[in-house]
Amino acid sequence: SHESGLLAVTVFGIWLANQDDLEIDSVLEFKEDLSMILISSLFILLAARLQINDLMLLDINIFIFLAIVLFVARPICIAIS
Repeated sequence: SHESGLLAVTVFGIWLANQDDLEIDSVLEFKEDLSMILISSLFILLAARLQINDLMLLDINIFIFLAIVLFVARPICIAIS
């Protein structure tokens, strides 16, 4: 049945984690790449759902706040880290 696949993957994961000479650098790199792709896709989908009329309803104070975050706060955070 289809539950046996879950058991097989779990057993294989336990077996793989208990190996002595396991190199996980490529796995971590793949995970990082996959995370970046998924987060980018999420923001693309969110932006695609945004209507121009929604932007017209925003106040000028919101645009000033966004400009401060983009051009002041973000570079400071990058410089600190």
